[in-house]
Amino acid sequence: MATLIKEIQSYIKKQLKADRYRHSMGVMETAVKLAQRYNADVEKAALAGILHDCGKNYSESNPILILESSGYQVNEIERFDPELLHGHIGAMIAAEKFNIHDDEILSAIACHTTGKKNMSKLDQIIYIADYIEPSRKNDWVYPLRASAYANLEDCIVMCADCTMTFIMKKGKPIHPNTMDMRNEMIMKRKTCL
Repeated sequence: MATLIKEIQSYIKKQLKADRYRHSMGVMETAVKLAQRYNADVEKAALAGILHDCGKNYSESNPILILESSGYQVNEIERFDPELLHGHIGAMIAAEKFNIHDDEILSAIACHTTGKKNMSKLDQIIYIADYIEPSRKNDWVYPLRASAYANLEDCIVMCADCTMTFIMKKGKPIHPNTMDMRNEMIMKRKTCL
């Protein structure tokens, strides 16, 4: 696995800006720590973490057309803001360029931006690691970091709240997957009380 990680590092270092590369390395490191904390597969967390943004600067063609030709159904919000598709493009790159066909890894890469219902533990870890990795310095990150190591589902709700607040301030529509994920986590917590 170390060889594959080095190959991926080399690839993303060429594809991404320096700060995005540093972010990807931070997400990988954070995902590994969260996987250790929650008894998840550390190797899968490392791979999904380092690859999560590999589709960020995808410029070979129109991502909407490429994803639709692969069978993905792009929704109206993704058409309005195609940047939301970079996780799905990243999963495609992981499969095609790095021969990663593990559904759990590909899912974590694909849903790290919007989340989704029925997230696996790895999906949750990558979603959260993207928020709390060490290069994030905003004030909002500190409570998320504390929450992440206490309870993944509580932290997911906090992350979703941050996302929705940020998106509303920008005047953009909220992806239905984010709302569905947040609602599911809140209802799950309520039934556990």
